Amino acid sequence: MQFRAVTLRQAELLEAYFDSDDGLANYKRWNAIGQKIGCSGRTVEREFRTLVEKFLKSRSKKAGDGYSTAIEVHIRGERKPRYYRRHSICFGEWKREWSELITDKKLIRELHRKRVLMTRSKKTPILSSRVNWLFGELIRVFANEVPQPEHVPPEGINAADWEYNVRRAWLILERKHAGPWTALEVYRALGRGARQCAACRTLLIRGFRINGSRITRARQFCDDACKMKTERRKKNSTR
Repeated sequence: MQFRAVTLRQAELLEAYFDSDDGLANYKRWNAIGQKIGCSGRTVEREFRTLVEKFLKSRSKKAGDGYSTAIEVHIRGERKPRYYRRHSICFGEWKREWSELITDKKLIRELHRKRVLMTRSKKTPILSSRVNWLFGELIRVFANEVPQPEHVPPEGINAADWEYNVRRAWLILERKHAGPWTALEVYRALGRGARQCAACRTLLIRGFRINGSRITRARQFCDDACKMKTERRKKNSTR
């Protein structure tokens, strides 16, 4: 009912079906369920077959329908493309799609050997500032619905700073409420009251440490790259 996948009658039918006697013959079972929900046994049988067709029988995709189960992404600056497996879940009118990075070289060769239909695209990576990267890693550590970091401490940050940042983030979140926390809750709690970088609009999460120095309230930029970018924009605007 929540995702409009079944009607009210179908929901009542399913509930009565699971509560019914498995030992009864089918026609007797349909009649018993019909008496319970207020319809005929034939109506119960028809609705049950509709539910089976809708949720339990797989529907294979026909070749040439434009659907691909894999994605090949060429990223600027990288010699080899990245491959992703496409997943899809449908439940009535609700649908969710996501992609999973394929790291197994044997599986990638198998995709090419079987000539699996792929969606091909090109991307230019956007470099992330150290502050933005740290913020994202902390969200991955504490949010319960996102993957955990692959390396602890993450690459590019020393162990002392990482331990300090994790402890500080945990104290902030515990003051809000005991875990678990969603990604949105972590984002709002750690970013509360933080000013934005004047160049890239990243939240400057004050009190956390990068390369041994704390992010203070007076900080205006993520790093020197953002500062230089802002200065170049000012120079170009005055020409």
